[in-house]
Amino acid sequence: VVQAERRRLGWNRRRRLDFDGDVEKAFRWWRATIENEGVFCFEMKLEPSEVRGASVWLKGRYAFILVNRRDAEAATGRIFTLLHEYAHLLTARECLVCDFRGPSKGHNPEPFANRFAARMLLTRQELAERLQELGCNSPRQNWPDRTLDDIRRPFLVSRDVVAIMLQEMGMAPADFYNRKRQKWEKRKPWGRGGRRPTSRELKLREIGYSLARLLSRHRDHARFPWLDASYALDMKVETIHDFLQWAGDLTT
Repeated sequence: VVQAERRRLGWNRRRRLDFDGDVEKAFRWWRATIENEGVFCFEMKLEPSEVRGASVWLKGRYAFILVNRRDAEAATGRIFTLLHEYAHLLTARECLVCDFRGPSKGHNPEPFANRFAARMLLTRQELAERLQELGCNSPRQNWPDRTLDDIRRPFLVSRDVVAIMLQEMGMAPADFYNRKRQKWEKRKPWGRGGRRPTSRELKLREIGYSLARLLSRHRDHARFPWLDASYALDMKVETIHDFLQWAGDLTT
C-alpha cells in the first residue's frame, strides 16, 4: 500500500529536498496533495492531550480529516497525523476514527495507520543510512529523545516516525513506541516562532483549500447561502466575499 501511494502521490527523496528544510512547506504540500484526492482537510486548535487527529467518511462518499493545530511537535507531528488519518480513509468505507489509541477490544486499525504514516515518510534504507552515519546502528533498549531528534532532522519527520521505524527494524523493543508515546502525550506544544499568520491565513489554514475553492467558485451565484457561510466560517457576512476572492486566488 505504501509503495503504491508513494508513486501515486508523487512522494520521494527528491520531493523532500524541494522543501529545503522548511517543515511548514512540507506540511502544506502533503495537505494540498491529499486534498487533491478529494479529501476535505481541516485544522483546529484543540487540547493536545485529547486528540491529535480524526477522520470520517460520510455516506460513503465524503471524506474528511481533522488535524489538531496544537500538535506537540508542530508541523512534523501534523504531517504524521495527516498521513495516519489518510491511512484510515484508504482502508475504511464509512466510519469515524479518532486519535491513535483504537478500540480496547476487537480489531485495532491504529498500528497499521501508524506504520503506514511512518513508512510513507521514511524508508528502512534511509533510516539505516542515517543510523550508520551517526554511529547508532546497534539495537538499544532505550533511545533518548535527543538521539531521535538527531536521527529525524534531515527527513522533516516527527519522533513518532523514527520510533515506529526503529521498533519495526528490531532496533528497539516491541513496546518502545507505546512507551514513548505515553511520555510525549504529557508534553506541552512546542514553540512556533517566525511571523505570526494573519487572520485570513489562519482561517484558510483552518478550513483548507478544498472547501475554500468550493465556496470561492460559487460565491457569485445568486443562491449562494451567505448566512450559512457566515456561520460555517465564523465571519461577518460583509467580509466573506473579499475573503473568498482572496482565498480563491491562492487556491486555484
